[in-house]
Amino acid sequence: MLVTALNTKIGYYKAAEIAQTAHKNGTSLKEEAVNLGYVTAEEYDEWEIDFINLFDDVFSALGLSVNIHINHRQLLQALVEQAKIEEKWQDFMIALDKLDKIGSDAVKHELIDRGIASDAIDQLSFVFDSKPFDSEQLKIFLEGHEAGLAALADLDQIKSFFDAQGLTRANLVFDLSLARGLGYYTGTIFEVKLEEGGIGSIAAGGRYDNLCSAFGYDSEGGIGISFGLDRIYLALEMKNLFPEMKALSKHVLCVNFGQEESRALYPIIRQMRSNGFVVELFPVAAKMKKQFSYAAKREIPYMLFMGGGEIERSELK
Repeated sequence: MLVTALNTKIGYYKAAEIAQTAHKNGTSLKEEAVNLGYVTAEEYDEWEIDFINLFDDVFSALGLSVNIHINHRQLLQALVEQAKIEEKWQDFMIALDKLDKIGSDAVKHELIDRGIASDAIDQLSFVFDSKPFDSEQLKIFLEGHEAGLAALADLDQIKSFFDAQGLTRANLVFDLSLARGLGYYTGTIFEVKLEEGGIGSIAAGGRYDNLCSAFGYDSEGGIGISFGLDRIYLALEMKNLFPEMKALSKHVLCVNFGQEESRALYPIIRQMRSNGFVVELFPVAAKMKKQFSYAAKREIPYMLFMGGGEIERSELK
């Protein structure tokens, strides 16, 4: 989250102190917020919980069953450091990010090709082999690594919350193999996929505590998510989840004669929509045959014409 999101909880000056201290010490906002005693780790993690609930709300409303995969970048980094291959961090992440596409054996071969020793790969085999998330096993592996144990504690707190509260329709999956290819993530990361798979991730996001510094600003952190509208549309279409057009008799296609004519149509389109019409403007000034074919294919009963002559006469057809 942006540190300013804490303003309503602790006030502007304390939030600013957190940002300044984190920048000075080269630490995360969460570490300094907790160290200074202004919020607990649980309160800081409320934003992750809120986003997970948001994913659940959105996809439940759309009728899609999804798995919300979650991991932590600092946990992955700690695993790499415990395996003594920290100098190969980027190579490890690049290969791990391909796991869904090429499978665990191919990922292991790529890691070897990238110069990572086979004994280190064996130590981390539980990351690639889709084994259930085992917090106790990870605590043993991470013994003595404070940052890694803190990241694991973050995930355990989130897991405890949802074990108690549950979700409406989505499943929360703690997935050690989730990498997210973008390098600016510093904490929790998310990826949402259809329960039965097939079209990749349909939403994603995570925490990025140092992103602003890349643009010359103080080290304010953030957390954000995004939705893949094209893939969500495809999923809804595949599952026939789009509602039937309830007012087909009020569906109108506006013929596109060009930029000038389209701009003259915009006030009319807005007025028609405000009166309950479903109005589309054909996206380009294509040949009439193409626009008629589009209307016929979509069973649009009415077409609205407003060319140069109609504009001059202030009329519609």
